[in-house]
Amino acid sequence: MPIDTSQFVKGLGDALERTRRAAQKGLTDFGQHVIGDAQELCPKDTGYLKDSGISKPATVDGDVVTVTMGFNADYAAAVHENLTARHADGTEAKFLSKALSLNAPKMQPYVANVIREALG
Repeated sequence: MPIDTSQFVKGLGDALERTRRAAQKGLTDFGQHVIGDAQELCPKDTGYLKDSGISKPATVDGDVVTVTMGFNADYAAAVHENLTARHADGTEAKFLSKALSLNAPKMQPYVANVIREALG
């Protein structure tokens, strides 16, 4: 006697889609947190560099969720990479790299928690 598993399979597909959406939301929120930390670490001579920080909403492509973040000021890369510059406000180079490094261990647990909450 055959067993109809179509509802079970549909439920798996629904759960997978909810998981993807939750991961997208979690990574979008986490990207905003990281860029906020980077903005606090970056030189603030005029405020333009800090204000140019952006984290775009995460995107989903299959099972891959990606967030894009950075600074849009034309000189952002030069300031980020200049290890010899001394800034009056005590900030430093590698502000985005440092924010990413400091937050990296927290990313997976944070996104996993968002997914758990979404799946109830």
